[in-house]
Amino acid sequence: MNKSKWIRLSVAAVLALALILTSAAAVFAAAPAAPAAEKATTVTELTIAADNTQTPAAGITRAKAIRIAVKHAKNKLHATKIRDKEAEKDTYRGKKSWDVDFEGKINGKWYDFDYDINRKTGKIMHYKYERDID
Repeated sequence: MNKSKWIRLSVAAVLALALILTSAAAVFAAAPAAPAAEKATTVTELTIAADNTQTPAAGITRAKAIRIAVKHAKNKLHATKIRDKEAEKDTYRGKKSWDVDFEGKINGKWYDFDYDINRKTGKIMHYKYERDID
């Protein structure tokens, strides 16, 4: 086989390989890929359905904010006999919050509790309690 014939066969093989690779790339490019955000949404929806809570965009309910505050007061501050629980929408340092107020006993004495609970995350942003004089 002479040199010119060898070069022509090599060029033909390279062109054939390029054509195959181009065709394969076009096939893969045409296949739709699922976006990552769509997969994350599906996982979130399944999690929400499994624990029967609200969507993250809706945030926490008034009742949930009260439970968070009362649980903190009982577990961390050793409050007992909680009464007069109420909550209203508010803002704390520019963030939407639930302003939760209630009374509770610590060592036999009544205290007023005031909590600011983040409406979206349910985190306690601020709390204070003071002796109830009444």
